[in-house]
Amino acid sequence: MLRSDAAVITVCAVFIFLLSFKPSEPHLSHWLKFEKGFSEDTINSHIYPVWTYTYFPLLAVAIPVAVLFPISFKPLIAVGALARVCTRFLLLYGDHLAYMVAAEACYALGSVSEVVFYSYVYFVTPRSLFTRATAISQSAFVVAHVVSGLLGDFLLYLGVPMKVLFYISAVSVCAAAASVLLFPSTSVRYTVLIEAVKTQLRVLARLSRTPLFLAVCVWWTLMSLSYQFLYAYEVSLYLHYQPNPAHDVNGSILAAALLFSSLLNLLLAVPRVSRVLQRRLAVSLAVLSLGMCAGLALVCLAWPVLVAGLWVFFPCWAVANSLFLSYCGAAVVDEGRGALDCDPLLEEESGSGSDSDRSCVSSMEGCGPDPACAPPVPLMIPFLATSLVSAGLLALLQFVLLSLVQLPLPSLFLFVLLPLTAALLLFISGVACAMRA
Repeated sequence: MLRSDAAVITVCAVFIFLLSFKPSEPHLSHWLKFEKGFSEDTINSHIYPVWTYTYFPLLAVAIPVAVLFPISFKPLIAVGALARVCTRFLLLYGDHLAYMVAAEACYALGSVSEVVFYSYVYFVTPRSLFTRATAISQSAFVVAHVVSGLLGDFLLYLGVPMKVLFYISAVSVCAAAASVLLFPSTSVRYTVLIEAVKTQLRVLARLSRTPLFLAVCVWWTLMSLSYQFLYAYEVSLYLHYQPNPAHDVNGSILAAALLFSSLLNLLLAVPRVSRVLQRRLAVSLAVLSLGMCAGLALVCLAWPVLVAGLWVFFPCWAVANSLFLSYCGAAVVDEGRGALDCDPLLEEESGSGSDSDRSCVSSMEGCGPDPACAPPVPLMIPFLATSLVSAGLLALLQFVLLSLVQLPLPSLFLFVLLPLTAALLLFISGVACAMRA
């Protein structure tokens, strides 16, 4: 059992770094086509959609379990990490479609556990260290993706077989799964937890009558849908426009997008910039929405322009996501001020003293660029609820576009512009209603 807060934050950062360090990930579509022999249609219509269809029901189960039984944090994270291990070995040694379907299902389980992990980080960290814990864990996430992406491209440039990248990814994920054993366990009194959740739901019921809060939540739900769709099919775009593995620089493209995202998010750490963006939240989100629409439109064009589109879309999403999380947490805390100044989850367990600051509620200070980043229990309920709705809409949209309409890959993203446009219009309408009120 880890004792010091620094040790807890460190092991959490090591876990997310190892879990994210996968030099093979940007080259997955090339691997499936040239090494496993699957066609592009099979990859896009029968393999990748499994993640979406599996992620939604698993998330629907994990949300109430994580909220009502915080003791399940560590087991859920462990199960997700083991599922990611299964994914790596299925990709390496599976040769049939059924194995690839199973790999995507396991990956979806791992994605759900990542949502749980980012809530767990806040749950086991004192409030005074929330910002540091967020910065370190998010930095580990970004550094792992950037370094692994550049390393993968460099090894391929040297003529190293692509299979070596998948072995490196498997070793890293196995190490991440082993590091979960070092995680401290969580325990709370069930009656105290239920009361906290009831208080949270009462606050959310009052907020649901606020036009601006509803507009922001609906806006984020639809924007998240577009982000998840692009993120899921990003590697397929590389295969579509650059089918020759010798010209594969996918890892560097994603690394640059993540670096741009991180640099923009650093602006939110500047108090004056953060205050201006929060004070003009409607304008900020509207401008970022237009940037995401422009980026997604560029993705549908030729290869060099596609790269620019990714570099526009992902940074705009990163800043918009951080603003949403910050606004959502602040709105919940302000609405329930007095009742939610402190989270009673651990108060009875920890008593008085320095450890009691673990129970204080965070307003999601400094939340990073990762879409899985979530506030602590029970303030993570708004984030998880909108995430669940977004996952359900994504599954529905993917089923319509791939199974019923059967559009080619680049054309799919033109249709994904529709929820983006709808999000912007609904958001503007909600802001207008709020101003009239």
